[in-house]
Amino acid sequence: MENKKSQLKKNKTKLLLAALAITFAISTAFALGYIIANVKVPLLQSQLSSYEQSIQSLSVLSNIGTSNSTLSCSFMEGGLSSLDQELQNLNSEITSADTNSLYSSYYSNLIKQLTYTRINYWLLAQRIKTQCGYQIANVLMLYPQNGCSNCGTEGSELYYLEQKSNYTIIATVIDADINISQVETIDRIYNVTTYPTLIINENNTYVGYENTQQLQKTICEYSPKLDICS
Repeated sequence: MENKKSQLKKNKTKLLLAALAITFAISTAFALGYIIANVKVPLLQSQLSSYEQSIQSLSVLSNIGTSNSTLSCSFMEGGLSSLDQELQNLNSEITSADTNSLYSSYYSNLIKQLTYTRINYWLLAQRIKTQCGYQIANVLMLYPQNGCSNCGTEGSELYYLEQKSNYTIIATVIDADINISQVETIDRIYNVTTYPTLIINENNTYVGYENTQQLQKTICEYSPKLDICS
């Protein structure tokens, strides 16, 4: 009889500990969700809004600045290079959190806004390149999130070339599956039907996977004056 009571007490203790563990896990999950929704995402949102304002400021300057004004062009080129690196860092932070977290739904709208901002940045880079005679290769890469095993690799190779070129190659890598009108418009204008697709200096389209050496060769065909191409 005593053994049965002792065993029953042990079982109750185990059940209580299991219930406490489950309660703790659920509470932790809710706490993390709250932190992400109310702290982490708003912080990233604030950073993104700041970059959007910087893009708007550079866009206004490009509209009112005189053509090839040395002062305005120097300022715009510096701002463009700084924004490029900052947007890349933010992109890595957001996409990494979205991919690896149980709370990816919190980031969905943020990713759409980031994609919209990066497209605006790509358009601004092309405008400054044309207006100032800026010696850069402005490269937009479109890739699908699914069904393209090499696309992530090519995106990394493109970013590597950007760093190697001291940011005279400006790389903007966009998930073509993001459901926003700007991506659909680019697909229609450039008749994009196959991925990955590179759009180089606005008018040149290249389709298919390339390794680092092939990428550099393709980019240099359209931007031969870059130091990395000499």
